Amino acid sequence: MAEPDETTRTHRPLAAPPVVMRMSNAALQHPLTSLAVLAPLCLIGEVLRVIVGSSPASGQLLADPLLSHLGRLVGLHLPFVSFAVLLAWWVIVQVGGRYPWQLPPVKTFAQVLGWAVVWMTCRIAIAFASAQVVPDSIAGTAGLLISGAMQEELLFRGIVLGLGLCLIRLYDWPSSLAIWFMLPLSATFFSLAHTTVVNHHAGAEIFAWPTFIERALAGCIYGYAFLRHGLAVAVLAHLGYLLILETGIRF
Repeated sequence: MAEPDETTRTHRPLAAPPVVMRMSNAALQHPLTSLAVLAPLCLIGEVLRVIVGSSPASGQLLADPLLSHLGRLVGLHLPFVSFAVLLAWWVIVQVGGRYPWQLPPVKTFAQVLGWAVVWMTCRIAIAFASAQVVPDSIAGTAGLLISGAMQEELLFRGIVLGLGLCLIRLYDWPSSLAIWFMLPLSATFFSLAHTTVVNHHAGAEIFAWPTFIERALAGCIYGYAFLRHGLAVAVLAHLGYLLILETGIRF
């Protein structure tokens, strides 16, 4: 049988190699789903941070130095830098991945919440098994929690892991690399970025193997949620975990 020519081949979304698409719900992965869920959440979190900016609980987040630098390059300041990065991510994935310009059905948003709870539960199970979580160390404002989850997922899953997926597609590498290489690599970077090994701002932790392993496993959970169900689910799962900790539950 003759091979189909380039004009008849179906284009795969740039951000989702075949192995990922086979195990995923396309509506959940659609960039418009992530934008619809995360854009208002992003603005709420950043605005709340500005409002409570004088509070001791409104400390510096992991991605704040990077975002502040990017904002200065284009003349943006809080609370709009994170939102601008989210919009840029959406445009690149939407256009580069050739996704249809059609909003997902309403039931998709219920699925986003449902899967976020599933992955949040997996994350809690890791924390419970390793006994690495101290809820009192989590910052005490809603804005900080929302922005923290948003920034970390946008950076480590949306950008770092997303770029890995783009490279797989661009160079036609085996799509299994998404699971077996890019996912653990981004999770390792995610865990290291919380420590003084690569992070020198005041909130960084001293490197310790138990904490590093626990957070790397969490990064794998969030990364798998991103690959399987998209950025919105990963962010909500991360946020849900932080909110559970903020209630004072100890593991």
